[in-house]
Amino acid sequence: MQDVKLGRYHKLQSGDPGLLDVATKLGIQTESGARSAGVSVLPAETVRRLMLDKRKRALLYPFRIALVKLNSQEAATLMAAGSYAEALPVAMDAVKEGQDIFKPQPDLRLFPLFLLGAQANLGMKRCKQCEELLALASWLLYSDPKHAVPLMKAQLNRLYGQLHALMGRSAPSWFSFLYLQHKVPPASQGLTALRTDEALQAFAQDAYQCSLAYGPQDVRSSLAYYNLAKVFQGMQELEKTLACCDQVMSIWSSALLKLVSDRISQASKHKQEADVGQQDLQVNVDELPLESTQMKEVAEMLKDIRKVRAKSLGEQHVSVAEAACVVSLLFICLRDSLQADQHCKKRSKP
Repeated sequence: MQDVKLGRYHKLQSGDPGLLDVATKLGIQTESGARSAGVSVLPAETVRRLMLDKRKRALLYPFRIALVKLNSQEAATLMAAGSYAEALPVAMDAVKEGQDIFKPQPDLRLFPLFLLGAQANLGMKRCKQCEELLALASWLLYSDPKHAVPLMKAQLNRLYGQLHALMGRSAPSWFSFLYLQHKVPPASQGLTALRTDEALQAFAQDAYQCSLAYGPQDVRSSLAYYNLAKVFQGMQELEKTLACCDQVMSIWSSALLKLVSDRISQASKHKQEADVGQQDLQVNVDELPLESTQMKEVAEMLKDIRKVRAKSLGEQHVSVAEAACVVSLLFICLRDSLQADQHCKKRSKP
């Protein structure tokens, strides 16, 4: 009835004692005027208008939901391309529209919108705004713990980890859009240590929740271990860095080998019926639970791990050759023979 109070609909004021008595019995609050108390009365025409407008809003509801989804997809696409400045207003429009649609709150349908807005703000180094949106997302999870699944907790902790790393001014090189392209001034040692510790806790929670959602050996859990590795690398913790990198490589080595092995097995079954051509042996990377844009990020992640191993252990170490083979195998699955050949040759680089 907010629109009625704001005067958008015609109403009458009545001080009739009988009407006031009924209002009091029903628990309806009366309005105190300059001379006496009264209640607002809606004429029949106003009631008809209200019912009609409410019906119109109900008809518009699915279109508003579709608009929120469209804005969310557009913002996500822009962020995947690194266009955070363009993604920010689109993401925040989706958040604002969602808050207007999903009432009363808390409503878990707002959770992905809050994360979307937080990610866009993080990409623009708007730490305060990002933290506020993450706080709202946290509030939603704690308001409805029965429906707070591990994946939601993992997504929330991953963004918190990235935020803490940025606010600690110790964001390592994998924060390319936050650190390399937008240099931040050095901060005090205390702030750096505190935020780094918070980043580690958040990424550890990310790894734990991903393990609950998918399993510790699932490729979707690998990014959490990689984030931990990069924080440890910034802390000069070489042994812990390499341990986390080993976990990432183990996950992807197993997944890619299984993908290729399964494809060869399928082709062998049809060998007796017909000759198996090159097309029959091609590996479909779409069988992995990641999008094509994410696979490009995975390639960069695995290449970076190879560099970390080479720098820490030397180019001739067996783990460096292993990493090169895994990277090459990924590009074979992506059907990029040139990149696959280049990285295959790096396994024996002097």
